[in-house]
Amino acid sequence: MKMKMKMRMRACNALVCLLLVLAVLPACKDSDGKKEQGQSPASPVNPASAFPSGQSTAPSGGTEVPGNSAAPKVFRPEEINLAACTPESTASLHTAAGAGLRQGAASSSAAAANPARTPLDRIASISVGRIFDAAGYGWKPGSSYAIGADGRAWTWGYNSSGEHMSTPVQLQEEAAVRQISGSFVLTVDGQVRRMSDSGHSAAVPELAGVVSIQHLDEMFGILFALKEDGTVWYLKRDSSKPVRLGNYTGIASIYSTSFSLFLQDDNAQLHYINGSYGELLKNEAFLVPVPAPHKISQFSAGFDDEALILTEDGTVFLFSGSEKVLKPVPAMSGVKRLAAAGQGLYLFAKDDGTVWGLGKNRSGMLGPDADQALEPVQLPGLKAVTEIVAGTDHVLALNQQGEIYSWGSNMTGQLGRLDPVWDQWTEIGQLADVRQAVALPDRPYFIREGGAVWTMEEDGQAYPVQGLTRIKDMELMIDVPVTLSDEGTVHLWPGQFAGCQSLSVPFAVKDMAVNNEQLLLLDQEGNMVMVFLQAHRKERAGRYETTSFILDKRSITVKGADAWAGRIKSLHANPYAFLALTEDGQVFYTEKTGDGSYVFKQVEDLPAIKQLAAEYYIIGTVDPVPIWALDKEGRVHEINLELMRSSNKITSIKDTVLPEVEQGTARISGRLRITESGEIYERGWEKLPRQAAKHPVRLVSSSYSYAIEGPGSHYHLLVTENDRIVMMGYNLFGGASSKPDKVLAR
Repeated sequence: MKMKMKMRMRACNALVCLLLVLAVLPACKDSDGKKEQGQSPASPVNPASAFPSGQSTAPSGGTEVPGNSAAPKVFRPEEINLAACTPESTASLHTAAGAGLRQGAASSSAAAANPARTPLDRIASISVGRIFDAAGYGWKPGSSYAIGADGRAWTWGYNSSGEHMSTPVQLQEEAAVRQISGSFVLTVDGQVRRMSDSGHSAAVPELAGVVSIQHLDEMFGILFALKEDGTVWYLKRDSSKPVRLGNYTGIASIYSTSFSLFLQDDNAQLHYINGSYGELLKNEAFLVPVPAPHKISQFSAGFDDEALILTEDGTVFLFSGSEKVLKPVPAMSGVKRLAAAGQGLYLFAKDDGTVWGLGKNRSGMLGPDADQALEPVQLPGLKAVTEIVAGTDHVLALNQQGEIYSWGSNMTGQLGRLDPVWDQWTEIGQLADVRQAVALPDRPYFIREGGAVWTMEEDGQAYPVQGLTRIKDMELMIDVPVTLSDEGTVHLWPGQFAGCQSLSVPFAVKDMAVNNEQLLLLDQEGNMVMVFLQAHRKERAGRYETTSFILDKRSITVKGADAWAGRIKSLHANPYAFLALTEDGQVFYTEKTGDGSYVFKQVEDLPAIKQLAAEYYIIGTVDPVPIWALDKEGRVHEINLELMRSSNKITSIKDTVLPEVEQGTARISGRLRITESGEIYERGWEKLPRQAAKHPVRLVSSSYSYAIEGPGSHYHLLVTENDRIVMMGYNLFGGASSKPDKVLAR
């Protein structure tokens, strides 16, 4: 994918841009009335706030449910409070490796997904491709390369055709390979060859006698080649005739960032040609002064014109393209190899074979724990490392045994050991006595019989969340789990259960649904109250996370539900409304009225429904959000809830039941379908083809996370009748890994 495509900039009107800032977050239910969740990079705002205060809203679809003669109970705002939990009630993630897993459960997600892979070994050199997303919407691709001692070469990750390869593929080169850069291969005999998408290559006739290449595939797609005679040549994209670069002679080495070029001459002088703000070929070289008596021994450039330099006496310098001077890095000593990842992130391999990092921890490249390392931190699990290279968002390290370790982003398979997408039925373990599966964006959760909550890390081992007992239900508010206990109490858990807040209400909660920053609570008598919260958020490691909530002193009793609330089977939510499914198969949704209260409206023209599932929502849009309704005859109906607007303000919601139906369906969760014949697929997503479910499924939960710009992901969490845990869709554990592990080959 080229630069303009990667930016994926799309025009939006004023309303869409406003909603992008508001960043509404979906919170949906799965086929069993449980959740299907998304997450937002910015603090969401309750979509109901888009209704103008005091404005009358005439019914625009559906039938308003009249109340019965007994008025619903009205709860006063002062009866509802939010407070920090006591220390003894605070939960924590506690590792009990393998506890509760049945014999034979997978020990790691990588092993579960890739049973036939073995470590790639006998490698002599490694390199990476930098693919920079200037738009900054979270696109973190990368390419990786390895060359064996015999000259055989492998590639994995992103390629020029936009394909993603999560397993190393051997290049079809007859000649021994010396170097790979972007779409070009340099053979040991000095011939430059251009690679095709199929893995084959063709020689560039006039580029022979070459000792080094650098392919700047960002913006302009220029290949630079250093010849044996010390001259530098360049080849533009779609050109077959190379041209000499300036009058440079005596050049010993060439290096590049994503946009700029460095030339090191025989006298160890360093020349910098800046291409960050225009075409590189039109710029003059800047001579970078290297303080005497230091001589450059090693050079590593990041994607953003930052570079690390190691001199012969072991001194480490940092070069910045903005300041154009060398500054010593005093904290590092004993450095053998180094890698500049860009944006203030640096990695070092020392003489003793250990690996250390310094700077901002992007994509987990400094390990799982650090946020920002002001002092060097050691990366665990790495020994006898002889080489280290960093791409835009991932790292490769080579050890003395010729094995490659990788960590960081794996969005395009650049780690070479994890599949970013599980397009087949993938079993990751077994866990008994699960009564609810909860697919959240950070990890899966399981509510077991008795109310204990368990989760699972990327190694595939399940373990309990300490402090959570007698849990009945779990939802997600923005990025914070919300739990409902068997006793009817509600808790919020910011920071992956590092914090705890208790919501106090004057009744025992029977059921709940979460919609952005508000909860719909149902009591045992069929009364409903809507509770409003406001999130406090802060940035950490490049992402925004919720640290706590405060109570918005409003509580609104939902009207019109008292006639049928006692028959509610399950509560649901989408970005615009709460929904309810009754025991006899009726579907209702909430809408705000002119006096500030909420009323339930019935969706008409539906047969008796047994399951509801919300369509995924793209944050920052105002498109209709479908609700999928499965009736008792196995037909899936699509309900659209469309926002009616006036002067860029939402005035009402109109429901429409589309005439087309899907037949022969036994279970739904988001867009996932399990047919009556036992097949499973996702509607409209080709990456998950129709296939046979290997075991009968009893629980399903789905998580979707998509925004108007940038990439997104989703996955489905399944529990079978024989207690197998299955994942399908984007691999929750395959998008990134902060733990170094071996690159695997087939």
